[in-house]
Amino acid sequence: MGVSVDGHSVFIGFEAGEFNIFDVSNRQNPRLIKQFRFYEDESPITNVHVTDDGVFLLISSSESDTIWIMSQDPARDYDCFGFIKMEGYVLSCMISH
Repeated sequence: MGVSVDGHSVFIGFEAGEFNIFDVSNRQNPRLIKQFRFYEDESPITNVHVTDDGVFLLISSSESDTIWIMSQDPARDYDCFGFIKMEGYVLSCMISH
């Protein structure tokens, strides 16, 4: 799970490989904004990294060699920019400045 820098969006990865984005600006009534399935083989999403600058989201699974990169900006409609294939399974990921 991750939270946007402004605190209005929550990013949640699930065991079956699904990824959801919720608008929580109204804490009494969270609203599902977007749904993705990054891993067709239902690999669990074990990493959701939100960058401190509010620009990127990194999504990965410890049972996959792929890191997905997307926007955490609602103005960009949470676009998925693409993915990076690694040499082995991804245990953790982050962006360093």
